[in-house]
Amino acid sequence: MTRKLKSVLLAIAIVVLFAIVALVYFRGSWSCRDGTWVAIGHPLSRHPQTECVKPEPPPSPPPKICSPPWSCGHWSQGEAGMKEGVYYLKYEDVTGPAKLEIIFEDNARCRIDEEIVDCAHMIPTANSSSTFNGTKDGDLFRVSNIDFSSNR
Repeated sequence: MTRKLKSVLLAIAIVVLFAIVALVYFRGSWSCRDGTWVAIGHPLSRHPQTECVKPEPPPSPPPKICSPPWSCGHWSQGEAGMKEGVYYLKYEDVTGPAKLEIIFEDNARCRIDEEIVDCAHMIPTANSSSTFNGTKDGDLFRVSNIDFSSNR
């Protein structure tokens, strides 16, 4: 191999090496984030000339309006500030979180998954949904009937 051929091959190898390095280094693109074009990697082009628009957040659902407020409540027991072994109806009203102690009418009807149960000794499944009827009496909620469903 002649010296001139070696020089040409070396020059070609150096050019190819620089081309590979340039291709690896200058790879990249642009991304629109929060209303600003952000370079990803090392793009060769300038940022896009189109407007980078921050997406609008999805509209929040309208607040659930319950009338009366305790009709959207959920049952709870054993939390701080609650009497032991007593159910409470927790709900939100215009003043914030509220709770009513639950008492059962003498003729109250209670069911769990369609089965009639003794209201005083019922144990609803955790995270079960409920439908109930009753009346608010001061800090008490007098239940006339309740149906729990375990949402199987």
